[in-house]
Amino acid sequence: MTIKHRLAKLFGEDGSSSEAVDVDQEQRPEATPVEPSQDMLTSMLTGVTRARVLEDGVLDGSAMGMTVLLDTADKRSIRALRRCLEIVDDPRSFGHCMCLGDLAIELYDESELVATIGMHHGRSIRWHAWKHDALLQDGLALLGWLADRGVTGPKDQHESARRLSWEYEEAAGRWRQAMPQCLASFWPRMHEFDLDLDPMHQALEAAHPDRTTRILAVFEWFGAGKGPWSGYPSYESVPEQLLLGYATAELVVALTKTPPTAARLEGAARFFAGWEFRRKRKRELRQIPPALRQKLLEHALTSAGAGNRERAKAAFGDECFDV
Repeated sequence: MTIKHRLAKLFGEDGSSSEAVDVDQEQRPEATPVEPSQDMLTSMLTGVTRARVLEDGVLDGSAMGMTVLLDTADKRSIRALRRCLEIVDDPRSFGHCMCLGDLAIELYDESELVATIGMHHGRSIRWHAWKHDALLQDGLALLGWLADRGVTGPKDQHESARRLSWEYEEAAGRWRQAMPQCLASFWPRMHEFDLDLDPMHQALEAAHPDRTTRILAVFEWFGAGKGPWSGYPSYESVPEQLLLGYATAELVVALTKTPPTAARLEGAARFFAGWEFRRKRKRELRQIPPALRQKLLEHALTSAGAGNRERAKAAFGDECFDV
């Protein structure tokens, strides 16, 4: 029995499995798409003898790309691919990725194309016969299967994304550790663009009644960022917005009252050289005493980020104050 006949037994015209229907389409039975099912997938895969992997994803059941990355009829490879295409057979896990996928896997019974599977981010697959995408039991296994056969891009991308995610989580952890404890309860809302700052100011005032201490705590926090002074996570803008709630003269007095720490210098340089301060109060840079300005510049010039160094030169360099 060919794959298309096996699939015909799984579909009725209403999507039921009671009657066989005529199947002439290459990509899927002429039937209403149904819920993902491992039994259905396994039945289709049983007669697969060849697999082709093409770049880009799948649209309307067909591969979008023209470049063939892999074409194999090796029996061992096909058996291994079947094992990789095991899904989480649980309706609660079904979903629909908003993209069209990374790769297309065309599956053949001899010379007949019987299905095209779209791979999404190494974690789920899409088949035109299904209503939804299905999560893979082991997405890394499919990425490994591809990489072992020379298609290394998806695995490399996955590892890069995982590394970036780990770096993001690590940076967010450092940020939360540096955050004044009185603001910890606000963390879940710090990704919002219309965050109400008044409750945060009140919490800071209650925890740090002394205004100078309060300001320095926020400068220290702003100096604990991931590194770049632009293009940073939205939550890193919160201390900047809090500092803008104080007059520039107050901020300068607080910074000159006590010897600056490295984190405080970083926060102050980042704040005064930042786009928000220069957009709203650029003329007030003149209120920063030359000695403090020099310290901020010297600190910023040690930054690994070229963008940070250029911003500091533009904000604190002597030529900016020559009139």
